[in-house]
Amino acid sequence: MRRIDPIRTGERYLFCGKDYQVMEVDDQKVQLRSVYGPPQVVYQYQTALHRAAAQGKFLKVQEAPIDTDANKIICRLPKKEARQLEVRFAYVCAVLSARSGSVTRKTLPDLVDKMVEQLGPHKAPAYTTLWEWKRAYLCAGNNCVALLPNTFRPLNKHISHQPREVQELIKFNIATFYWTQTPFSKTGLIGSIRLMLEELNRGRATNQQFRIPSVSTVYRIIGEIDSHETTYHQDGAKAAKKLHYWGAPMPEPDRLFELVEADSRPMDIFLADKNGKPIGKPILTVFIEVKTRYIIAWHISFNPASLDTTEIALKKSMSLDNPHGGVAELYVFDNGAEWVAKALRKILWLLRAEVSYCEPGEPNQKPHVEAFFGTWAEEIEHRMRGTTFQSPKVRGRYDAEGNAIYTLEQICAIFSEFLDIYHAEEHSTLGMSPNEAWSAALSQQFQPHRYSEQELRRYFWRSAEVTPHRSGRVRHDNLHWWGGAVSYFAELRPKVKKLLLYIDPCDVGNAWICHPLHPLDIQPLLPLHPAYQNGLTLHFHHQIWAQRKAARKARSRCTTAEAKTHLLWKIAHTNAKRQPPKQGQVVEHDDMSLEQLTAGQSPLATVTRPRVTQHEYNPNTPADFTISKGPH
Repeated sequence: MRRIDPIRTGERYLFCGKDYQVMEVDDQKVQLRSVYGPPQVVYQYQTALHRAAAQGKFLKVQEAPIDTDANKIICRLPKKEARQLEVRFAYVCAVLSARSGSVTRKTLPDLVDKMVEQLGPHKAPAYTTLWEWKRAYLCAGNNCVALLPNTFRPLNKHISHQPREVQELIKFNIATFYWTQTPFSKTGLIGSIRLMLEELNRGRATNQQFRIPSVSTVYRIIGEIDSHETTYHQDGAKAAKKLHYWGAPMPEPDRLFELVEADSRPMDIFLADKNGKPIGKPILTVFIEVKTRYIIAWHISFNPASLDTTEIALKKSMSLDNPHGGVAELYVFDNGAEWVAKALRKILWLLRAEVSYCEPGEPNQKPHVEAFFGTWAEEIEHRMRGTTFQSPKVRGRYDAEGNAIYTLEQICAIFSEFLDIYHAEEHSTLGMSPNEAWSAALSQQFQPHRYSEQELRRYFWRSAEVTPHRSGRVRHDNLHWWGGAVSYFAELRPKVKKLLLYIDPCDVGNAWICHPLHPLDIQPLLPLHPAYQNGLTLHFHHQIWAQRKAARKARSRCTTAEAKTHLLWKIAHTNAKRQPPKQGQVVEHDDMSLEQLTAGQSPLATVTRPRVTQHEYNPNTPADFTISKGPH
């Protein structure tokens, strides 16, 4: 079995393939924190670490920075401390080797004269000080380290001075009443601990009672609790990670468009419509070029953050019309849904770019765009009417929704004006403004690659087969478009049943159509409902229809599909051959309920029907959307 030395704070170990540093050794529990990569706090028992060491999964890679070996400490002492140790050790040795057996106050001057001749001029100790040196030396087992000024002594927590049973009772109270989302106050926790100790002593003999620690002692014990573990249990893992965050600075890119960070977040401000009625908070999407800190693309709208809103800003960042646009080598995004990640990765792979996603709960892996959001919010956003500020605590009683006055067009104009100022100001890390950094970087390399609108459209649009209607319209995914090209391609020979429709998921008001046998002849279409479709993303459209479907289902007693299924069940039981005619007549005239009818039937009666929640009948509901049950 592989032997492991005592675990000490400051040591580094390779544990399960990752480097960790020992932060605290408390009784049998050890706190480890990751050295590289995202911050991670791990708690393990020493017995588990001993087993891991035996399996080769817990290996020491670095010693503790402070070694308390006596010889090493003495060798590394500065001259002043080494001289003090020499004088004290000489006096103690002289006292211990005195022939008379002891040194008295009368004989102390003679001893001092001898030591001056031996050691040279020095400050002689008083009689009491000399005996304190002797006692410290003997109590330390003749260890001269005890004679050092400010001698290192291990810091033992106050709970370690208590008996084992008292320690367990204190830990139980902390885990039960303090490490919760609604914790006791320190005063309440102290009272609980002392009352439990009194109750524990009632069941013990008089000579076996535990000494109840004082209020100040228990208060010190509570103050020595690990703050990370306390925050973790009281406020959650996210709050504990934020409070105990650590990380090294990210390396700066060497060239332009080597790295681009992107992120979306709801803005901290309520906007209003043209009539002054509050609408809601818009979504801001930003793409930042890391080497120059230049905002190469942005988008503000009420569409929820999704793949479609990201694609809107992504297309702007690559557009030929954008003088500061280009295709980056690596894009860093938030960790999103799996299908979103795959779709975005496929698009950027076609554009010869790579994608990296932040780990869950690690927004600091894209620090530059997060810092920009903070700058915009602190300098502009939180100074505008209708702002929600950083948190409800800061907002207080301010009515953000009632003070909304800015429209979407106004907030876009203000943000654009802010970017002009942001790009012209000196950046502390760059030592120059983003405009100057962009010019300097561009002078040392070729122009970044950009795409025209037509080229970008082919990369980002989505296609579907649709059936042309004789009215010159096409329908797909509950969306409609119209145009003369529909009837033209529908009658173009050779005739086909399906035409090829192209949709812009970033704006479902844009669509194109072509004949499958003439793929290069693509004609634009117009939205049938421009007020709804223009500026709407496909993701937001799906959310709207899901909400409409849920509302329609809640308003009706049962859906059309459920009503149809119930009707088929009734017909099947009516037509059953083994069913007596009387029962068939009953069903036909609705004199018996469906439950009574199916009772005792086999094998159809054994079929378990889905339970339908009964709601109050709505007289305005169409008849084909309802089903009546029970007596009339």
